[in-house]
Formats: sequence, structure tokens, C-alpha cells
Amino acid sequence: MHSTPNGKFPSTRLSLVEVLARPGDEGFREAWERFFRGYWPPLFRYLRRTGSDRDQALDLLQDFFLSGRGALLERYDPQRGRLRSYLLACLKNLRRKDWRKQRARPDKLVWLESDDEGSTFLEPVAADPDEAFEREWTRQIQARAISVMRDRLEQLGDDRSSQLLERWVLNVDRPPVDALAAELGWSTANLYTRATRLRQALATEAEAQIRLFETDAGAVGHEREAVMRLLRED
Repeated sequence: MHSTPNGKFPSTRLSLVEVLARPGDEGFREAWERFFRGYWPPLFRYLRRTGSDRDQALDLLQDFFLSGRGALLERYDPQRGRLRSYLLACLKNLRRKDWRKQRARPDKLVWLESDDEGSTFLEPVAADPDEAFEREWTRQIQARAISVMRDRLEQLGDDRSSQLLERWVLNVDRPPVDALAAELGWSTANLYTRATRLRQALATEAEAQIRLFETDAGAVGHEREAVMRLLRED
């Protein structure tokens, strides 16, 4: 998500819970859109991984997020845990109620929707669903931070740093450092220095994205490290 032309909500860096608690404020509509886009993908994948078909998952999430504009968020207590853990518990409860009504039979094999390539096949036992939910959440934060970094470098017209980001910082299969440094017109020491600065900038942006969603200030550093650790694993 990028800021709107007036930039008023994103520039405040308030948590979404703070903004969504004030429906009359100017930033409420964008806060709600950010809330929806932030939490929808991991919750959708959780439902698919645990037996809901695509239509069931979409219908359930529509009901879930419509309720989220009212009593759902009002009942959330930051002292009792993270917002996403609370949302997942509420979604599980909603689905249990739905299953009691429909007695839907879980699929033996689960197909997960991907954002850009249709469907990706996964076995339902490939990972613990709750762990998969957390990992998908981390991926969402990582993707937002990377998108912001790419846009920032493009706006600056810094093509060499853009290449360094894509080919070195974000790339597990890195080219030989001497060859890349020569191609970009830097010394190897300069390349390492610039790459370190890009990673630091990426970690800073990841933290900024986390702070929009995370109400527990003590968890921010841990989640930032999870984002950067996932970057090294991918």
C-alpha cells in the first residue's frame, strides 16, 4: 500500500487500531483498507490450508471483515496479545459456528490461491496451519517493505542501487562480487557498504510497516528480525 495524494494517514505512522477506533476521522477509510489488505491474505491462506474451499473461505472472510468494522475490533484488548492472534482466534470461532451450520466436509487436498499465478498445490500437512499463518503474515510485511524500497529508488532515479537491491540484497543466488562491483562501477568495498545500507533501510521500512499493525511495542524488534531472517531464507 502506498500513501494517498494527501499522505495524511501513512505519514502519521499510527497503529491501525488507533485510527480504526475513530470512525469519524479523515484517515479512517484508508486505515480500513490497509487493515483489510494486511490481514486478508494470511487469513485466507489459513482457511484454505485447513480445509475450506475457495468460495467458503471468501464468504467467511467477507462476513468476518464486515463484523470487523464494529464489535470485533472494539472487543480487542492489546494487553491480552497481538491483534493478528486475536483475529485468528475470532476467525476460528466464526468458522466453527459456520461448520456447525453447514457440516462442510474438509478436502483431502488443499489448493491455495496465489496472488498472481492462479493456484498453487500444497499438501495440507505441509506445515502447521498456525505457523503457516504467521509465516504468511511475515511475508506480507516483507513484500510491503520491499515495494516501498523499490519505489523509493525508482523515484530517486538510482538505477545502480536498484540493481544492487535486486541482484544482491534480495537475491540468494548472488553473482560474483567482483564482477557485479565492476559492472556497477564500484569497488567491492563500496558495494558491500552500499548493500549494508540497503539492508538497514529495508529493516527500517519493515519496522515502519510492522508498527502500523502491531500494538505491542515490545514485539516490533522481534518481528523486524523475522522479516529479515525470512529474506535470508528465501
